[in-house]
Amino acid sequence: HKKKRFDDTTRKKRLRKNKETGLIETVPFETAYPFFGTIDYMMKIIKEKSLVKNAKKYIKEHKNDYDVCFSTYGRYFGHYIGEYIKKINPEVLWIAEFRDPVYNELFNAPPTRRHAEKFSENVYRKCDRITVISNGMKNLIPEKYRDKTTVLTNGFDRDDKIQDTSFEKKDKFRFIYTGRMYGGVRKTQRLFEVIKELSDENRIDISDFE
Repeated sequence: HKKKRFDDTTRKKRLRKNKETGLIETVPFETAYPFFGTIDYMMKIIKEKSLVKNAKKYIKEHKNDYDVCFSTYGRYFGHYIGEYIKKINPEVLWIAEFRDPVYNELFNAPPTRRHAEKFSENVYRKCDRITVISNGMKNLIPEKYRDKTTVLTNGFDRDDKIQDTSFEKKDKFRFIYTGRMYGGVRKTQRLFEVIKELSDENRIDISDFE
């Protein structure tokens, strides 16, 4: 049920007009089909809690082997584990990382939004430190928890970069996208449309781009 709805971004339910831009946008699977989106969300939570259950025995046996716990969100599992470690060993410093917001109106079916907000609030309250990857993400953290929030951006130190000089030629302007398309919600055609317009106006040479 999910796959055919997730993969087919041409269905009427997957499209809507943006009131601000007038452009037709793709609606995420979760909000286009709230019933299936909610079932999918519930299944994910059940799986995450099952993983935690399987890990508890190991964690109990090794609870004094470490003094810092770093958990990351992309899945609920990491923060569930962080909360459990903090519970059985309060002396552990628990640092909770959020590279994405847990609650996102676009990607949360309406029935799941309260749970996502509650989960976030629980982690914010119980952890010792919060890290986020941008100031924009920091602004999404409730104000009462921002004092313990630190921005650690994505990236690397130049000294750690492997010097592959083949990528440093100046004869091309290269675009590289390494993210996900989120079932058609992320699109790249606007970039190509702009490049084409500039090329049609003879303002750029399209062969200069990769």
